[in-house]
Amino acid sequence: MGPRGVNPQTNVAYPFTVVGAHGGFSTTGFFRQNEQARLADVLDGLTNTFAIGEISWEDRRGNRTRYRTWSRGHNQNDWSASAKNVSQQINADYTTQFNNMSFGSNHPGGCHFVMGDASVQFVSQSINFGLLLSQASISGGEVVQNQP
Repeated sequence: MGPRGVNPQTNVAYPFTVVGAHGGFSTTGFFRQNEQARLADVLDGLTNTFAIGEISWEDRRGNRTRYRTWSRGHNQNDWSASAKNVSQQINADYTTQFNNMSFGSNHPGGCHFVMGDASVQFVSQSINFGLLLSQASISGGEVVQNQP
């Protein structure tokens, strides 16, 4: 749905809708609640912007509940089944708020993201958190440097 946190370029919080107990909804990503984004809205560049991220990991207790499919739809009230905010580091094992569940995978060291230009990138779990947030925003004006 987009980033949740502070824009590293402007030091201002990204726009966000806070609802319910599941973490709310970012309003600056490709997929938002009750709103459509067009490719022309991606001012930060399609090559630099996450469109879809991987969530396919087991938590530290071995629960295999971190596998989310698009077929589940977007939301019911205050939670989103298939779209998540970028609010945690990759593979952070965070599940407290459903909409803020960590992106991650069982691949060692990171996970895959489909970018706005339809390319696929493996993103390291050691990526600078500000850069991770920047790549989740479609029009935050951030300067995106190459990841580590």
